[in-house]
Amino acid sequence: MLRFFVFIAFLYCSCEAINVDLTINIGLGSGQNPSPPSTTTKNPYEQENSVASNDTTNESISGVVTQLTTVEPIETNNSTMIDTSFGESATTIESFQETSSAMVENTLESLIDKSTVPSTTSACPSTLDLTMLDDLKNEIINTIISTLSRDFTNQLAALEARLSTSNCYSNEKQTPKVELNRIIYESLIIPLNGWTLVFNRPYSHRTRTIDLAQIAGICRNEVIVAATVNGSIILAAVGPASVLTTNTTWNQPQQFGDVFWYRTPGKSFGFAPTFTIRQTQGDNEDLSNPLRLSWLLDQDLGGYRVGATRSLTDSSIWYKTIYCS
Repeated sequence: MLRFFVFIAFLYCSCEAINVDLTINIGLGSGQNPSPPSTTTKNPYEQENSVASNDTTNESISGVVTQLTTVEPIETNNSTMIDTSFGESATTIESFQETSSAMVENTLESLIDKSTVPSTTSACPSTLDLTMLDDLKNEIINTIISTLSRDFTNQLAALEARLSTSNCYSNEKQTPKVELNRIIYESLIIPLNGWTLVFNRPYSHRTRTIDLAQIAGICRNEVIVAATVNGSIILAAVGPASVLTTNTTWNQPQQFGDVFWYRTPGKSFGFAPTFTIRQTQGDNEDLSNPLRLSWLLDQDLGGYRVGATRSLTDSSIWYKTIYCS
């Protein structure tokens, strides 16, 4: 744009210079002195025509034409320069637009690529069907199960190896079972190694024949039936596990060792040192004898007797306790 204004100014100045030169040449001719001014006033147009008839003036006009001819290439060159300048500018603008468009397109493509989540699905082969999928699933499941089973087996083997060397599980270090005779014990204070506590209820507990049958399902060999206070065995008797399940006739106990056992549904369960018992409800025979034990069965009361101590139907201090082996 600046070049264009410079060219216009140059052209304007050139034209002014030519105009001045033309005026001077027309007025002076080929160096002749101008004629004195006439007193008669003429029309400028007539003056111009009269001067144009002079040969010298014609020569001057020819010179002006020559000068104009020399100016024309300048105008052409300037125009060419301006056109070229505008062409370069247009080319530069077009190049910038193309570069900007390319940058924008590349940026958009980059953003689209980053924001687009790649698809995780792929075209399934035409030969893949549900049966093949099931087979593949089963194969994977079987592989996982096999691996886990192998790991568990190895861990169990290592655990067994450690336990086999432990003192707690060494057969040589195990405490032998306490062997007890089938007799009645008072104040049994020895550790009951090898015996398992399977029943422990207060004397107020309403004991049922089914309770005894369930306990018998746990015991295989012998049982200890006891009356305890604060975990201490005050009175106990040892007999076979069958005493918990065998029903007896009223006042007709069964003897095992030195102990007489009875289990009469609806009456009572217990033991005595002699065959003679009196099951009014619980055993009321020989009320002062310290070796008699009686629990009420299938009644609305607990209790009933430990030695000479009776009427324990509501006691929470005395406990009915059974161990088995």
